Order: sequence, then C-alpha cells, then structure tokens
Amino acid sequence: MRMLTSTNSRLTFSASSIRLNAAIAVVRAFWVFVGTNAAKLIPSLLSFLDCLNCAV
Repeated sequence: MRMLTSTNSRLTFSASSIRLNAAIAVVRAFWVFVGTNAAKLIPSLLSFLDCLNCAV
C-alpha cells in the first residue's frame, strides 16, 4: 500500500512539473512574439492610446 501511494505522488509531481514547463514555454513563446513584432506593435499601440485620449 505504501509503495502505491509513493508512486502516485511521484506521478502527480511529474504531471505538475510538465504543466509548469508548458506554462513557461507558452510565456517564453509569447515574449519572443512580442519581441519580434514590437516594431509593428508599438506604433499601433500608441495610436490606440491617442484614440483613447481623443475619446476622453
């Protein structure tokens, strides 16, 4: 019985670490995307903020 619970906890630990690694990979991919598209994104973001200023 003790053997079964230790294997079970090890499985849940590996599942959570896989989930953590997946989350880190998603965040890293998002930052790479932002970094590569920053030159295009920043002017559109600034114009969007100007638009908000005009609306207010």
